[in-house]
Parts: sequence; C-alpha cells; structure tokens
Amino acid sequence: MAALDLGLRDKGGEARTIGRLAVDFYRDRAARALLVRGEERMELQRGGDGAWVLTERHGYPASKRTMDELLTALTSLTTLDLVSLDATTHQEYGLAQDALAIEVWDEEGQRVLGLLQGAEVSGGGASYVRLMGDDAVYRAARLRPIRLDPRFWLDVQWLTYPEALVSRIELSGTALSVSRTFVRDENTVDTWRVEGGERIGIAPIKNHLRALRSLFVESVRGRVDVGASVAAPLLSAELDLIDGRHFSASIMTDPSGADGVLGRRGSDDPFIVEFGLSSWQAVLASAERLLE
Repeated sequence: MAALDLGLRDKGGEARTIGRLAVDFYRDRAARALLVRGEERMELQRGGDGAWVLTERHGYPASKRTMDELLTALTSLTTLDLVSLDATTHQEYGLAQDALAIEVWDEEGQRVLGLLQGAEVSGGGASYVRLMGDDAVYRAARLRPIRLDPRFWLDVQWLTYPEALVSRIELSGTALSVSRTFVRDENTVDTWRVEGGERIGIAPIKNHLRALRSLFVESVRGRVDVGASVAAPLLSAELDLIDGRHFSASIMTDPSGADGVLGRRGSDDPFIVEFGLSSWQAVLASAERLLE
C-alpha cells in the first residue's frame, strides 16, 4: 500500500485522504438489507423494535450476533487499505461477476450502501471489497466472507430458558408411554419429585432440560395463526420458572414424510420450524429415561 501511495505521489497526484468507505452508511440508518450471489439471496428487514427478521423465511428472527457482527463490520469500512485502482484486477480479487452484492436501504427507501465482497484475504479474517460502480479495491479488515446459508442467519436456539430456574415440567405426547408432571421442591436447588408423589433423581431432569435446549432450528417451514393449537404432538413440554416465566414446546411429525421433525413454541408463536432427526431422538430418549 505504501508503494502504491508513493507511486501516486510520484505521478503528481495528491496525498490520498483516508476516511469512511461508505460515507452514507451508519448502522442506525439500516432498515433493509439484500445480499445476492448468483441464484442465492438473503433479505433482511429491521422491525419497529429494532430486531431483524428474514423476510424470505416467513419473517423469522435473525441471529442478533450475526447481524451485530455484520453491521459493525460494514460501519468500520475505510479507505485505508487500498489494494488496486485497476479494474482488470477485479477477477483476481473475486470482485467480478462471482462477487457477493450487499445493498442496504434506510427507512425512507434510500440506498445507503452498495458494496461488492470478493475473496477472502490470505490468512483469513478479512476480505476484498469495492463499492458498486467503483474500480478501487480495498482490504476490509473486519469483514469476513459472508455466507448465504440460512442456518448462518437464523436465530437457531429454539428454547432459551435458564435450566437452574425451571421449577415445573409437564410432559405429554403420542410418543410417550404416559403423561407426567415433575416439580421442584420449593426453596431447594435440586430436589425434584413426581407431582404429588415420590422423589426422583436430579440427573434425568438435567439431561432432559439440556436436550430440549439443544434443539437447534435447521429451517423455517411456515407460519400459522397465533392461537391455533397443535394436534396430537409427538411431545409437548410445558416449563414453569420460579420467576414466573413459562416456556411451551410442541414437537410433531413432518407431514411431508421427511426424516426431520417440526416444532412450535406455544400457541402465541406463529413459526413452524424444522429440527434434525438426531436432535429429536436425543430429546425423546431423555424424556423416556425421565419417565422410567
């Protein structure tokens, strides 16, 4: 870069000013984003509450961490690491037709960013970029190659309860031999019993709560009306926490006959999501051990 700057000065050019690459882009102005590479695309929209959703995945919430990393990286783009001014080098840096197009609009529909992302910089942790319509290529130090796999963007953790606060577990469903409720004795850390009955060990409780929390969303299959019930679920789990919160989960067969299973978080959640078969098998096995 130093040699490039020196070459520009030797030819009579003015010293280059270092500044923000996308002068109109600030993360608080971003309201809609579209990422496209060939036939792949990902569209995201910021809601009134500030949370981002995947518009083409039925409006399912996007990962907060992924969005924060992306917006932070885009905000930090500068003209410091100029690599090339020659348009003939775009292919070399992955910034020709195979580049990822990133466009961001504000709430008024004005485009505040039009960027192309190319190849990863040797050593990782950075990529080559250029503004749409501009030949200059820059090294984006904090912008790693962006993937368009939906699983990278989804808020994949389905149930987020803190295990230590769960005080009641109600299990039922067609995949279970019986329905049963378990309660934690008041003012105890790990004393559990069948509701109205005998005490049980803590290990099966912990294993089941951990298995439920390990259900990760692989895809979003659709939306249903809020308030609609789930007919004959394979497993229904109702969890009460000592702070008054309630978590509800229903797991059901996939009507398409695929190997995975579907899930819904209570009647006030409109999303039908899909899990891998192995995740469901782990939850079912932990429930069966708890019911022994």
